[in-house]
Amino acid sequence: MRRIDTFPGNKVIHTGYNKGDPVEFWESDLLNFIDKINWNNIFAGDCSVRGSIDKYPVANVNRKQYRANIISFIIFNGNVPEGQWVCHSCDNPGCINPNHLWLGTPSDNTVDAFNKGRRYNEFGENSPNASIPDSLVIEIRDRHGSGERIVDIAGDLSMLEKTVGNIARFNKRNFI
Repeated sequence: MRRIDTFPGNKVIHTGYNKGDPVEFWESDLLNFIDKINWNNIFAGDCSVRGSIDKYPVANVNRKQYRANIISFIIFNGNVPEGQWVCHSCDNPGCINPNHLWLGTPSDNTVDAFNKGRRYNEFGENSPNASIPDSLVIEIRDRHGSGERIVDIAGDLSMLEKTVGNIARFNKRNFI
């Protein structure tokens, strides 16, 4: 198989950086990327692109996979500096509309998620992921603190020993 850069007429047409790593866009890479996208729909508001992994569309550039939003950002806005992420103002992971993409740190992205109500600052039984009420956590710790064995507590409560052990040793729910 021939390398993509040896095909006649295929040349580097754009070079950018993704977090310090150079990204060279070969003409064939860019044409493949553009071919997947209906740009009229992108700029009209439909941000979705085919070929996604974990909700993020991917594109192959010089035989390496990148998230399509990163490629779009580099093409339209420039490089992605070290320590920066390409974030979405529209909260659609599949979006590659360059007008919806902005640079931010992981912390900026988390603050944005909190501000938009996509993340919660809730702990204990108020957390959407909680399955054990705070009162049970306190009971497990009290029983273990008074000398009862974890295996006995777990059997009594019909819980996994590992879960009870993590709670009793403050490895989980340590803020209670």
